[in-house]
Amino acid sequence: MVVVAIVIAGVAIGASVLWQSFIGSFKEVENAIDTYINALNSYNATEAWTLMAPTLRSGTTYSEFEEFVQDLDSKQWRAQIKSISSRSIETKNGRTTATFILMAEITETDPIAGTQTYTEEWTFNLVKIEGEWKINAWLYQ
Repeated sequence: MVVVAIVIAGVAIGASVLWQSFIGSFKEVENAIDTYINALNSYNATEAWTLMAPTLRSGTTYSEFEEFVQDLDSKQWRAQIKSISSRSIETKNGRTTATFILMAEITETDPIAGTQTYTEEWTFNLVKIEGEWKINAWLYQ
């Protein structure tokens, strides 16, 4: 009876520690996404570029990305995370990745059309490189 109680307590403690590590990891990923969005909101192409994984950067040159950020600036684009609908972290073959699906509220101001606000579903794929989360893909609809 005592052995069973000890085993149950051990499993409960182990599950709690594992759950806390996931919560901490989820928060790290959320922070990386927030930092990336904040860099875009401040039109800081250099900071946003450093938060991108090499595979995402390989799809474009820095100057092309800088043009994208300047276009955001010209529209007075702003984004804010409204909710996270799905999040997962996985480690396979020593590579840790995360996928977060969220709803973002975007506000754009155009001198002719005025200000418009809309929501989009965004999927962020991240990869942990040398202890830091980097944006590996950013898909939006």
